[in-house]
Amino acid sequence: MANEIIQCPIPENEAQRLQALLSYEILDTAPEVNFDALTRVAAHTFDVPAAVVGLMDSDRLWFKSCFGLDVPQLDRQIAFCAFALMQPGEVLVVEDLEKDPRFRNNPLVTGAPKLRFYAGAPLLDHQGYALGTIAVVDVKPRNLSEVQRHVLRDLSTLVMTALDNRRRALLLSHMAKTDHLTGLANRAGFDEVLSSQMAHTVRTGEYFALLYMDLDDFKVANDEYGHAAGDEVLREVARRLAQQVREEDMLARIGGDEFGMVI
Repeated sequence: MANEIIQCPIPENEAQRLQALLSYEILDTAPEVNFDALTRVAAHTFDVPAAVVGLMDSDRLWFKSCFGLDVPQLDRQIAFCAFALMQPGEVLVVEDLEKDPRFRNNPLVTGAPKLRFYAGAPLLDHQGYALGTIAVVDVKPRNLSEVQRHVLRDLSTLVMTALDNRRRALLLSHMAKTDHLTGLANRAGFDEVLSSQMAHTVRTGEYFALLYMDLDDFKVANDEYGHAAGDEVLREVARRLAQQVREEDMLARIGGDEFGMVI
């Protein structure tokens, strides 16, 4: 059919690829200067009107950074980047989208913004999973030299470095706010959520509940049965309390045998 759109391909390792992407906890987060700087550099380096850092979710290409295009995401079915994921070790270059049977009927080509050129370098994590791309596009056909292909690949490495640094910072922040014995939030994490919830209540008038509890005679149990047994008691209490709270509630160990909830 003349208007047929080629269905986007799905990698064989799609389930693992998605799990790797979700581990970065980045989808739907606010813009960040590290990524915006890289798309600006890409657009200026290749002298194109638009450049993006796109992460491929299960059904959409979500833009962590989008220079020159005023869209937050694209349906995966029309995303050129879906094809780039299929050759993770290479840069996908389409010199004229109108002449490529995969893309000539794509609405991004036939309608606004009437794109004609695409080049995308996959973002590969340390396991080799393609999480998305850094891509440049133009409204006129063009080619990409071998040197330029290497530059785009280098930019993809810089994007992955920014992603890895961001995930490392999140992990360190999580560790700083987590109780190592029970796996619950610690006092610092609890105080942060409590302050945020109080500010939300001031703004909106919405109520929340605050619960505090401790274990009676816990010191006696520690003294009679030893600290290892006491630790096991704390872990079991934490497990049982966790079964009673919803995902959106905050449960924390805020002292030796003290627990708190923001509900």
